[in-house]
Amino acid sequence: MTRHRFASAALAREEALRCLLCDDSPCRCGCPAGVDPRRFIRRIRFDDLAGAARLLRRGNILYGVSGYVCPSGKTCVSRCTHERLDRPIDILGLQRFVADWERTETAAGRPPATPRRV
Repeated sequence: MTRHRFASAALAREEALRCLLCDDSPCRCGCPAGVDPRRFIRRIRFDDLAGAARLLRRGNILYGVSGYVCPSGKTCVSRCTHERLDRPIDILGLQRFVADWERTETAAGRPPATPRRV
């Protein structure tokens, strides 16, 4: 079950297009894991979900979990520059979407299970 609001890659890309890709990246300063949202959001903008997943995994091996448990109100989302215009970018929602996408893609590429044990 997904717990993000993006039903498709197109909707995730639409949210990513709202990001201003700030030079100083205040959202990164708010991340205790040191993830730079600007970098993985940029990959989503250009339909490179595999690249976004690689980037997130490189910065935080548990990114799939932290996207669900991180207290975003006190971290990256609260520092998003876009909040001054209308509403902040759904950074954690995009992170969850990438994690769910990767999980689905990885499961689809696995060979079928066999009864043989190694």
